[in-house]
Amino acid sequence: AAVSGLQCGCDLEPSSGEEAGPRQCAIACMMANFTKPTADKPSLLQHSEVVTFFHEFGHVMHNLCTKARFAQFSGTATERDFVEAPSQMLENWCWEEQPLKNMSGHYKEEGKALPEELLRNMLAAKNLNSGLLNLRQVFFGKFDLSIHRAKGRVDTGAEWSRLRESISLIANSSGGNGAASFGHIMGGYDAGYYGYLWSEVF
Repeated sequence: AAVSGLQCGCDLEPSSGEEAGPRQCAIACMMANFTKPTADKPSLLQHSEVVTFFHEFGHVMHNLCTKARFAQFSGTATERDFVEAPSQMLENWCWEEQPLKNMSGHYKEEGKALPEELLRNMLAAKNLNSGLLNLRQVFFGKFDLSIHRAKGRVDTGAEWSRLRESISLIANSSGGNGAASFGHIMGGYDAGYYGYLWSEVF
């Protein structure tokens, strides 16, 4: 899933004093590949898809609610170590009891809530493997910083393998170069991937 800002929200002309000048409204688009409907069932999202939806919707809201004066600072065109904060905040609603009850239910039996036992089990399992997931994020952030601060050529495959094994404690599969499929490091985050983990602070 991804979000694109289609039009920046910003001032159209300089404003003077207290009166705001005309503004251009922001437009954003969310693209996602969620579970498709079948012949006998509508699209029923898995919990992980709901978390992804809320995460990406955080980026949409960041774009739409911008009060930037200049287009270059509109929406998610902000400091890399903050850009994930609104998304991470919205994700948290997917792990709260009342919001989960409000957004879930049986698709055929209106009013039939998520079973209490399932809800309790989901919430209890929230932090399952979180240590390994955090090590993975530390690894991604360190790799990103490592290749962006290197002087000269870098063997990205060797660096990926070295850091992956030393940080995430998982050996790289032989012959693989994970950096080749890690789009964030060259797609705008450039030495700022650590922001995913850092935004958890906010």
